[in-house]
Amino acid sequence: MTVVMVGLNHTTAPLDIRERLVFNAPDSRALLSRWSCAGGGTASPTGTTEGAILCTCNRLELYAVAHDADQGQVALRRLIAEARGLPEADFLPHLYQLSDAPAIRHL
Repeated sequence: MTVVMVGLNHTTAPLDIRERLVFNAPDSRALLSRWSCAGGGTASPTGTTEGAILCTCNRLELYAVAHDADQGQVALRRLIAEARGLPEADFLPHLYQLSDAPAIRHL
């Protein structure tokens, strides 16, 4: 198992991109329910077993526990794209992605 994170902030993404990726409380709950596990540690369809969202006016970060770091980050990027109806290409150049100890330290 590995901790993965994808995110962007005021130094990596312009305001118009950050505004398009805002997740308020209801949006966050809906997004979390899309990748929440069924219980008992069973992985969700995204290949993750746990997730968290950190969204402020200056940043968006999604954290998850995954079996594979690359696949977990791909799943988080897809969740963002699907939740906001945006192609990944619109925000991918602005993302930072971390896994394991660097992701935990960043959080």
